[in-house]
Amino acid sequence: QLNIEAFYWDYKDQQVNYIGPVRNLNAAGAVVIGQALRTANAGASRIYGAEAELSFQLSPVDLIMANAQYLDAKYTNFTYLASSASPNPPRTACSTTATADPGFPLPPPGTTFLVDCSGRSQINTPKWSVNLSYERTFALGDSLDLLLGARTKIESGRYLSPEYLPEERQGNYMQSDLFAQLKSADGWSITAYVNNVENKTVYAGSSLRPVFPVVYNVLRAPRTYGLRGSFEF
Repeated sequence: QLNIEAFYWDYKDQQVNYIGPVRNLNAAGAVVIGQALRTANAGASRIYGAEAELSFQLSPVDLIMANAQYLDAKYTNFTYLASSASPNPPRTACSTTATADPGFPLPPPGTTFLVDCSGRSQINTPKWSVNLSYERTFALGDSLDLLLGARTKIESGRYLSPEYLPEERQGNYMQSDLFAQLKSADGWSITAYVNNVENKTVYAGSSLRPVFPVVYNVLRAPRTYGLRGSFEF
């Protein structure tokens, strides 16, 4: 079975999360500007691409599956507010303009900047991604099967946060899993698995620390192995 899809998506007010200035009230009721997770709307963005999905029953006991996707994703209009403790712009690869936003008054020399990332690729959107898997079933009796399988994911690089800093970029990577499952017709199964066989370090998310602009990255699990049991009823 082969499925092929081409698509074009046009977004308005797409939500993007980042660390930026927020308004708070102190004990005296005065406005205090702090830093926290904010949600901004990208004025306009678009994605176009294509996806192909293949499921091939090579034999009664062999199954091959593959999926490939191409994405071209850009923010055609995307600006957001960021603050700096000095007149110098915050850390970002996008263009910045100092702005006297009345909603975010900063004590001197703090400065609020309008960051313009229009034309940049969308975060968390690899241009190419490929998933491959193979499964083979061995009959061990009338009511017991052994299923062996392998799968791998290949993705091109992408940025994880709208500052577009080098530390916030996950490069090209490949990550593979292996498993062996003993399955009974009575509804129980035991699975031994090894995930991330390559023990590849992959970033799941990224954020820029306020005040001291250091990037923190969240990591996906390293090589992980174990046993799982299940029962259907």
